Amino acid sequence: METKQTALPLRTISHWGRQLAAALCGCAFGLMGATGWNPILTFFAVMLSSAFVALRFASDPIADRLVYDERADVIREGLSLPAAIGLFFLTWVVSHTLVV
Repeated sequence: METKQTALPLRTISHWGRQLAAALCGCAFGLMGATGWNPILTFFAVMLSSAFVALRFASDPIADRLVYDERADVIREGLSLPAAIGLFFLTWVVSHTLVV
């Protein structure tokens, strides 16, 4: 019972942390007026670093109490990109349009 209570907040934190990072990156690049490949590559670098954080967390003592399937769900949540990519482009385009 304790492992399920631990796994759910970890997945939630991983998911919403990635969404927050995507929104902040999109707003920052849009407000700076950045265009081209540099903002996109920087965004993917930020997302890759968050994936490393998720993988690093897999060796945490709290994560050791999780069963294998729940640990895999936490890592998978840290590596999933589609929602974050959509939010990044949405905030980038909207904030860039408001500035220009």
